[in-house]
Amino acid sequence: MRLQNFGPLFGFVLAVAVIACSATPVLASPEMTGIVLDFQPRKLATGKPAIVILRNATTYPVREHEILYQGDKFGFDKSLGADAHVDVLIGSDSVVTVKASHPELPASAWPSLQSVAAKLVTAYRWINSSGGEDKSAPRNAISRGDEGMAVLPNVRAKLTISDKGNAPLWIGWTGGKAPFVVTLSEGAKKIGEFRICVQGVEADCKREAIFQNIGDSAEPLQLFVVAADGASWSRTLTRATIATDPTGGNGSELGHLATFLQGTELLGKGHGDFILESARKFLSIAKAYPPALIMLDEIRDGKVP
Repeated sequence: MRLQNFGPLFGFVLAVAVIACSATPVLASPEMTGIVLDFQPRKLATGKPAIVILRNATTYPVREHEILYQGDKFGFDKSLGADAHVDVLIGSDSVVTVKASHPELPASAWPSLQSVAAKLVTAYRWINSSGGEDKSAPRNAISRGDEGMAVLPNVRAKLTISDKGNAPLWIGWTGGKAPFVVTLSEGAKKIGEFRICVQGVEADCKREAIFQNIGDSAEPLQLFVVAADGASWSRTLTRATIATDPTGGNGSELGHLATFLQGTELLGKGHGDFILESARKFLSIAKAYPPALIMLDEIRDGKVP
């Protein structure tokens, strides 16, 4: 994936930061120092990027989950207020906020990142799979019922989740006529049932359900989503042992990033077989790790896998 070249950096205040686009070749293998977690604002009123990266005399728009390297710089447009910022993960679960007024970013390297460099590139491609879409724009997480219900529209494979642990199970969808009934069962035993978007059929609502306690047995589960107009989706979830460690044993040194990489690695296995297990990984860190929340939105919208 190539990032667009935005030409010379005119009208920008440069802020020292260490950043490199995972999709851009790095010739000298500089030291990795962190990951972009979040940034605001995304764009100016003109549609141009509000914050850019200056690398080797070339500028690029900042994007989610960029790999950060020593020697790169951030550029903040002069029109931006004091709230403009970039949140950077610099080690395990340590986050620093870079602003034009306080641009300093610790320059020390994060050696554990180098060991997962290829996995970071894969994660970057997943999270930016929409081809440059403005991530700040409203997504279908909140939508009306004037379009048909779509639940994991690109997944035709048998769905598999882990039989270990008791992590919550998330399911999201777009469109469909509210309210919805979402049911999870294990054979004849009903594990849980939710009525979603009960405010009224025309009310905007968040189309998702989270089952907190699904147990850790090896028995398969049955998941149903039924809309008010009778449209329905159902799938059997097989439970199996799922071995994945994209960190090469460095998970404790990577914190939430390790869990995120587990989620993105599972997206690439099979033909979407493990998409709900990926969602379980993302959900577990969504409040603390913004890119995980973006990935849940991408899954909900049918943009991945």
